[in-house]
Amino acid sequence: MFWKKLAAGLLALCMLFVLVSCVDDANNGTSSSSIGSETSSGTDSSTPAETSSVSDTESVSREESAEPAGEGILAVHYLDVGQGDSVFLELPNGQCMLIDASEAIYSGRIIETIRALSYDRIDYVIATHPHADHIGGMEDVLKAFTVGCIYLPDVSASTATYIGMAETIIELDIEAKIAETGVTVLSEGDLQASFLAPSTIDPSDQNRNSAVLYLTYGSTRFLFMGDADTKVENSITGSIDCDVLKVGHHGSRTASESDFLQRCSPTYAVISCGEGNSYGHPHEEAVNRLEACGAEILRTDLSGNITIRSDGSGLTVELGGQVQEKDPTENPPENPDTTESSVESSDETSSENTESPKWILNTSTHKIHRPDCRHVDTIAEHNRMESDQTIAELLQEGYTACGTCKPSDGTE
Repeated sequence: MFWKKLAAGLLALCMLFVLVSCVDDANNGTSSSSIGSETSSGTDSSTPAETSSVSDTESVSREESAEPAGEGILAVHYLDVGQGDSVFLELPNGQCMLIDASEAIYSGRIIETIRALSYDRIDYVIATHPHADHIGGMEDVLKAFTVGCIYLPDVSASTATYIGMAETIIELDIEAKIAETGVTVLSEGDLQASFLAPSTIDPSDQNRNSAVLYLTYGSTRFLFMGDADTKVENSITGSIDCDVLKVGHHGSRTASESDFLQRCSPTYAVISCGEGNSYGHPHEEAVNRLEACGAEILRTDLSGNITIRSDGSGLTVELGGQVQEKDPTENPPENPDTTESSVESSDETSSENTESPKWILNTSTHKIHRPDCRHVDTIAEHNRMESDQTIAELLQEGYTACGTCKPSDGTE
């Protein structure tokens, strides 16, 4: 209770400052509280924001049939909300979490999706940063559900969108907590979630204040980047190895640096962006870097809602409500001390054994692995195939080399 009152008090003081600033701006003829003056999405400043709208009819017609996650299952729903972000997580402990709420025109779609999954309470809400394409629908969402608590970075904005959200938090007496590096959201056995950023506040760029969440369930790992750019990526320390990466800043060229992606080594990279958006997201440079790291790219503008489920050891993927045949995720090694030299040594040994296969193929993800690659043990039996073909032949058949063990025979 003490923290709730303290947080509410801090927000109230922040709101007073913001409102005074808005009045001063209005008196100077520059009303920063008007919707038209908002920094609408934190994307490239040289490109105009979108002005599309979503009718109630379209919202209903595009709603995917939703199936609640079963007991012990983590379901992460990357919602199709245009040029914005909104991710709803059904946690294996029966609770749920919402990360961002896109623009205001998509609040109805977000609310309907959560209700269709049989939730009337959201235990954890995260507003990654104040831009309208991430918190635009937050005010409506907060009013539609009972909310356990909300995490926000220690920043504010003088926009009508941010003020509306802050006023709602205070009005509904929602517990507010600071999202910053080192803060733990939940820790229950093999379910863990904590913030990796922001570690510092950049007053000149709200994208760099994005709350970055790292969530693990069993041996599966999810990383949610908000609109964090390469500067934030470089500030994150420790392990960020993940199976699923929610790509930063809608696939902008200013995020997803090669070194960062090598550290992440994601199996799937989810990009949330609007179809034909005026920003050109995802940018070709970012897509090329994602492909080079071996990630399978999934996009809301192409597939609609994207749902990835984890039982703690493997993943299944649903695109637009349709289940895709995906093998369990490629998990990190049980022995973290495995090095590239040990992989090469094992490969030499296996080549001397004529009974050992040359390559192990994943027929679902179309990856080529060395037999001793750390990912081989996680491939479902029905998706696993041995091959003695050359790399060049396999590439012609549509396979790609694993980014971890980097299989090569000089023919590619």
